Amino acid sequence: MYINGSTLTNDTFILSDGVNKVTGLVTANGAAATFTPLVNLAYSTAYTATITAGVRAANYAGTSLNSNYSWSFTTESAPPQTPTSKPSPTPSPELKFTPTPIFVTSPTPPATETPTPTIPAETPTPSPAPTPGYTVSMSLSKDMAYLFGDTVVVTVTDLGRNADSASEEVLTTAIKVFGVNYYSGKDLLLDLNEDGADSGTFLATIRTGTATTGGASSNVRSNIGVIKTVQGGTATVEYTGKALTEATISRELTFGSFDATLSFDADSYSIGDYAKMMLADAERNTNHTEAEVLPNDVFIETSPFNTTRVRMVETGADTGAFVGTIQVVDSGGTLEYERIQAAAGETLTITYFDEINTTGYPRVVTATAFVAAVTPSPTATAPMPSPTTTPAPVTCIAASIAAHPEELEIVKNESAEIIVTVTGEDGCVAEDVKVKTKVSKNNPEKIKITPSGQKTDANGQVIFTIKAKKGKGKADINFKAKGVNKKIKVTVYLIK
Repeated sequence: MYINGSTLTNDTFILSDGVNKVTGLVTANGAAATFTPLVNLAYSTAYTATITAGVRAANYAGTSLNSNYSWSFTTESAPPQTPTSKPSPTPSPELKFTPTPIFVTSPTPPATETPTPTIPAETPTPSPAPTPGYTVSMSLSKDMAYLFGDTVVVTVTDLGRNADSASEEVLTTAIKVFGVNYYSGKDLLLDLNEDGADSGTFLATIRTGTATTGGASSNVRSNIGVIKTVQGGTATVEYTGKALTEATISRELTFGSFDATLSFDADSYSIGDYAKMMLADAERNTNHTEAEVLPNDVFIETSPFNTTRVRMVETGADTGAFVGTIQVVDSGGTLEYERIQAAAGETLTITYFDEINTTGYPRVVTATAFVAAVTPSPTATAPMPSPTTTPAPVTCIAASIAAHPEELEIVKNESAEIIVTVTGEDGCVAEDVKVKTKVSKNNPEKIKITPSGQKTDANGQVIFTIKAKKGKGKADINFKAKGVNKKIKVTVYLIK
């Protein structure tokens, strides 16, 4: 079990000769604790080491010992000396503590251990020395990040902290992030998690936002947190290597905003056409691992009395570019996400509220397109307008699937909707693609899903209705689109 280093101090790790307390430096690395005396230990002397119940484990519960734990050892006898010579300085013995067993090591000839009755005797083993000449490095996945929702991965390579070749280690609160030319609130502390056993490479993730939140502390383990940002702000990302052996390494991370852009893919549309809209806003890309959906942010209208929303789907993971479509019709009324009724000569206006940008103030972004009149075709008899056929749409091959929301709460006997969107590699809308649902074992007793499967509509979407049959627990739903390898999971929390 890993040790919470902040709880391992000279008050919780005590070495004494029975009369005097030995002064020394206490450090922790994963599951090991090391006590280095500041003065040489005396020869032929019995010492007692004590780990108190104040030492905590590096887990959420902060696990501690039920009571203080002590063990004893006796140092070696003094070497023979001649009357005219002074004894050579002897390196200080080093006390090494691991959960099971507990032992003592020393650079001088090994001391004789006196294990307690509950700890089996064991031949002391010298503690591993750092690889001579190894270097410590730190890098950021990007040096400039957007003000909100951006992700920066911190990578530290430090072979000296790779103490256990059999496990993925955690360097507790090893990263500190703080504002340099602005007030970022509290320092953001992050753990570093080893990227595979015995790799010596450790990772942490910094996200950008309006306040510094999350991260690690003395009793919370996390290698992910949010740092507060401002336009033109600079933060320092700092890593301190193993105590007494490595200096602090730091990198600068600057912040800037992105002015959103909004546009149509054409200047005009005929009745029956699908109007395609593009939104670029890096700050809305809050998840760098998968494509996201913005269902309530872009509006289209012909007048203040005829307006509806357009569902915007990210073109891929971590792109910050979103696309959406809606059909232009001349009858049947306007239907949210599906169609907008318009007449020839009217103007289609799309609107987006760009909250975070370079101005520092919210701004409204708009774009317009015209509804084209139908051009009549002459005939052999009286001139009559001929129906305009909509060109056959280019086939869009399904490549990705997204669901909104990815988590939701439903009260017992009530229902909620999940919108599943299927898109192609270039962000095109994948129509007529079969989407199926599957719930994990025992979940059918908790929720009901309708329909169980359905093909996507002209917007590449299927709406599923989830009804809660129970009032406690949770259920996972997997959605699978034909032709798309990746599944998308939605978690439903059931409440009374």
